[in-house]
Amino acid sequence: MKKAITAVIMVLLLLCSCGTQTADGGGSDIGRVMSSFSNIGEGGELYTDSRGRLHFCDFTTMADVYICPSPNCPHTDPKSCSSFGMDYCPILYSGNIYFFENSTEYTGNGIECTAKLYKANTDGTGRIKMAELNGLSVEDYSRILLFDGKIYFCPQKIEFTDAGVSTSHGSAYLYSYDFADNKLLELGKLAEGYSCNTWIFGEFGGNIYLNYSYAENEYDYNILFDENAESPFTVKNAKYNLKSRSFEELDYTIDYISGGYLFTSVDQDSMTMHCPDGSQIKVPHFGDVSVLNGYVFDRTSLSAYDISTGKSYKLKTDNKMAEFIYYEDDEYTLRKYGKDGERVYSKVVQADIIGAEIS
Repeated sequence: MKKAITAVIMVLLLLCSCGTQTADGGGSDIGRVMSSFSNIGEGGELYTDSRGRLHFCDFTTMADVYICPSPNCPHTDPKSCSSFGMDYCPILYSGNIYFFENSTEYTGNGIECTAKLYKANTDGTGRIKMAELNGLSVEDYSRILLFDGKIYFCPQKIEFTDAGVSTSHGSAYLYSYDFADNKLLELGKLAEGYSCNTWIFGEFGGNIYLNYSYAENEYDYNILFDENAESPFTVKNAKYNLKSRSFEELDYTIDYISGGYLFTSVDQDSMTMHCPDGSQIKVPHFGDVSVLNGYVFDRTSLSAYDISTGKSYKLKTDNKMAEFIYYEDDEYTLRKYGKDGERVYSKVVQADIIGAEIS
């Protein structure tokens, strides 16, 4: 039986994470990217199951617990179990869990969305509203960057017809929220059009790297399944400088940010790996990137690239769904999915996962 999280998670928050790395971030001074589906930090991962209940898996003990203070709770009733209701982009930060909630209401100007940010104790109780964004919503697939005591995210403005039906036309923005002074700040409007979409890759060199897409005109959705049809979308890559508070459009593709490294490309043959020390290295074009302990793990090719030597090695697994997400004390934590979609975490030492050199 899964035990209550209260004592367990409070201990975790007090422990130092020296020598640990996460694929979405790195050390404590590197930005951490989170979403409703991947949320690694504080020595484990917050995640929601298929019923919307929030869990925490501790990567040291591999204990998986509900965010609920009651040991005898069956975790089935949203009215009495605190593991429910925190499934929109939960954030574990400084001894609390933060999460978003969207609401819609009729006003004198029609239907209006409001995104609300809440704070709760680490057992899910004591929830209080910290801030709200009138006219905007934060979707559950949003990617949120936690860096230097702030979160950066991309809320959207959804437009409705006179009949109250949402349309595909809207706008996307970049916002920040400062935990210290409880302040929301609009940093800029990214896009306006049909089917706006945004993706925050992370922070590198004092910049937030992101891309966004939109269609200038309405389009037939069937065109998306036609390989010969021209895409209706405009796609832009950009970076936001945290010091100058300015945007710059980029003429190359942002592929990944992982473990303190930035990966970019201009074609499908190779990538440029931008290193923390400012150097750049030409590397193979990876289909997936997870940087841990000096290796670039690519589960699509089942390979590991040694950054220090430039050599590639085969992985001792044929499971392309296994994600390398964490490294501590010479052990890698992998995240897989069971037949019913449940998360399965496991640990493996380097000798048991990195195999022969690829010639």
